[in-house]
Amino acid sequence: MQCTIYTQTIRSKKIRTSILDFSELIARISTDEKRRCTVEAFRQELKDLPPLLRPRTMERLPRICPGKVIRRRRDGSQQTAYTGIVLLELDNLARPEEKRQMKDRAMSWPTTFAVVEGANGNSIDILVRGTFEDGTLPSGDSEQSERFHQELYKRCATVYASVLGRSPKAKEAHFDDTFIWTYDPSPYFDSGAAAVKVSRSLINTGLDARQEDAQEYGPESSRPSVDNNNLWRRRFALAVSAAKEKSLGEEKSEPELEAVALEALRLDIPQEDTVKQASWSVRWHNIDREKQRAIIESVYLEHSDQQGRNRSHSMQEVTFRLQTFMQSRYDLRFNVLTNGVEWRRNDAASFVFQPLDSRVMNTMIQECHESGLDVFDRDMKRYLGSTRIRDYNVAHAYLNELDMTWDGTTDYIGALADRVPCRNPHWREWFHTWFLGMVAQWSGDSMTHGNSVVPLLIGQQGCGKSTFGQLLLPPELREAGYRELVDFTSKQDAERMLTTSLLINLDEFNQISEKIQQGFLKNLIQKSNVKGRRPFSSVMQNMPRYASFIATTNMSDVLSDPSGSRRFIVADIRDGAVIDNKPPFNYQRLYAQALAELKQGSRHYFTPAEVQQIETYNATYGNMRPEVSRFLDVFEPLAHAEDGGKKMKLSDITKAIKLQTGYEYSDKGFNYLGRWLTNEARSGRLRRTISNGCPHYLLHHL
Repeated sequence: MQCTIYTQTIRSKKIRTSILDFSELIARISTDEKRRCTVEAFRQELKDLPPLLRPRTMERLPRICPGKVIRRRRDGSQQTAYTGIVLLELDNLARPEEKRQMKDRAMSWPTTFAVVEGANGNSIDILVRGTFEDGTLPSGDSEQSERFHQELYKRCATVYASVLGRSPKAKEAHFDDTFIWTYDPSPYFDSGAAAVKVSRSLINTGLDARQEDAQEYGPESSRPSVDNNNLWRRRFALAVSAAKEKSLGEEKSEPELEAVALEALRLDIPQEDTVKQASWSVRWHNIDREKQRAIIESVYLEHSDQQGRNRSHSMQEVTFRLQTFMQSRYDLRFNVLTNGVEWRRNDAASFVFQPLDSRVMNTMIQECHESGLDVFDRDMKRYLGSTRIRDYNVAHAYLNELDMTWDGTTDYIGALADRVPCRNPHWREWFHTWFLGMVAQWSGDSMTHGNSVVPLLIGQQGCGKSTFGQLLLPPELREAGYRELVDFTSKQDAERMLTTSLLINLDEFNQISEKIQQGFLKNLIQKSNVKGRRPFSSVMQNMPRYASFIATTNMSDVLSDPSGSRRFIVADIRDGAVIDNKPPFNYQRLYAQALAELKQGSRHYFTPAEVQQIETYNATYGNMRPEVSRFLDVFEPLAHAEDGGKKMKLSDITKAIKLQTGYEYSDKGFNYLGRWLTNEARSGRLRRTISNGCPHYLLHHL
């Protein structure tokens, strides 16, 4: 792949263009000594220069355009080819460790094409490649290329805002965007990076990706907002034709844009949609985007008497105008995990959704008033609390938008399990089954049974147990889906976390009391749904469970439930070892493998034989209570009749222990020993028979 290099001549100040392969470009960025000296002089001049003054050395540095390749024909004309490369810029990284951290995070993502340090020394430039779903690209310098590039930038900026933990530079993206030639001793380049896929139908309709699967009702129909966009696009084309017929203004000029805006106003196209359609059109690319907006806003303000429809009912008018205003200004969604509305503005400066609280709602109402829309609090609350706001499930969205496919052979889940250096010989296999169960829980494939097995990481302080739990989730899901549960005082809150979380870490598991382990926690882990009321609802309903569990502890004797150890997969980390939590984590391929295996019918639950194997392995990690230790001081459990021994019932066992050791069992201790013996019999380590309705156990008296 190639890019365009713009170089300004020193004497004539003319701009010359050349073409360079990306591989050669990245190599020269790290090795070209002449350019390195210029870049370092530029960085030093920036430090010493007063604000708002342009560095002189900046003119000596070429500019790199990754989005297009310009070739000159023999007749002197130019041919432009679109490359599908988008530029993300991350500014204000003053500290070297911060730049390294941002570069490492960007390099860990499979769609990153290249990463270099910015020319100013306190930024990084990230290049990402995109294509249509069939691997093709729009042709040349076309309106479709411009729309594709804007859509690609929005998608990439949204994803990388989550990956990096901060938003890239806000801008109106164009495929002719450039960045200054830079110097980076350790740039990153991956010619085989995965491409971000963009829907062709989405570009053809000019629809913003954030409304691709929206379910709001438009002002013109009860169908989703795709129809609204098609309507405004057709009407805008009519406005352009009408302005041409009236010969108002020269083509591609400001007077022509004013004339088109007036016709759009008469056709009742909302102001924000007129701004969008004008910015998407290549007709007025010679006019700055902000100036385009100013021209259209002035026309709508000056000729406001020509807008609107004669509606017979004032409430109908308020509802219609409120919907139009909100859809043109904001992107809203109802997060089914948090049971709250989230928002962001409908512009290139907003990539990350934020929770919508009362302050934001009041600001929205004030903006309505400033635009001449007379709405009250109750009108806004009705709209935000209605089904006009689309539902959004962050886990479903992530799984449905995976760009990668699994090759069918590489075991990414097994590689993730291998990062934990533990003594359990079955860890890789058991973790694989548990991971499939977690993804099945998210996707809704396991609605009748909860993922009732918990990986239990046992290791010394600082070996990376809790960090590993967090890193199981990709950055897009981590903030919304990862929770730590250490307080069981409110059982209602703990149960609600099953419906509002994706992964719950039972941190410091040894601090959970024996009573909680054997009662509430055991029941919580196996729940498939939660019956209750959603916030602000008066209806009792079954809410689906999304959460799976993982647990961490520093102590090895933590399993106190004699019949519940089968619910834990113990990973006892070897002495002195630490978990490998270093990037990269190939989340796209990891979860693509899980989805592919689930679609192929792979088992995401444990068989009875595996459950017995888990119980046997976990026996050494049980919390040995006095009732059991006294029993083992006196008796040896026997598994087979041919081993000899004597059949004894529980009351005779406790009497013999009291006679030999003086230890007397309380009622609770008596019941606990009975459950422990039953569990040993179930796991095959003790022979148990029933005689006259009373269980007898085969024991050898020591």
